[in-house]
Amino acid sequence: MDSMMGCPIFPLRIGNRETKAIFDTGAHLSYISPALIAGIPQSGEKEDFHPINGHFTAPTYNVETALGGKNFTMVYGTLPGLLGMSTDMAMSMSGSSAVIGTQLLEYFDCTLSWKEGTISWSPNK
Repeated sequence: MDSMMGCPIFPLRIGNRETKAIFDTGAHLSYISPALIAGIPQSGEKEDFHPINGHFTAPTYNVETALGGKNFTMVYGTLPGLLGMSTDMAMSMSGSSAVIGTQLLEYFDCTLSWKEGTISWSPNK
């Protein structure tokens, strides 16, 4: 596990691309780099809140995702304006393509060891 500013960064597959994601336990909606949703139709919209930017609506996309050999469909949003640009910058700095929120915990239990620098995922039953 890598980390950036206290957020774990871990490998996974989004669509057909091996990538990394930032795990944000304060986010209920996950966000994805616009490059990974090219050609995927928008599935809806969700309202979200950012402490600095306030309330906003994000377009959402259903994208096949895989972690630890388990495939599932996650809902990802894309961020508007300056919030999107700052998130894209953080993803670029960390070598990741997504910010994963707590939706991932619907599929997996997570164990973090800051001492060991590891993150592990166990599929939910």
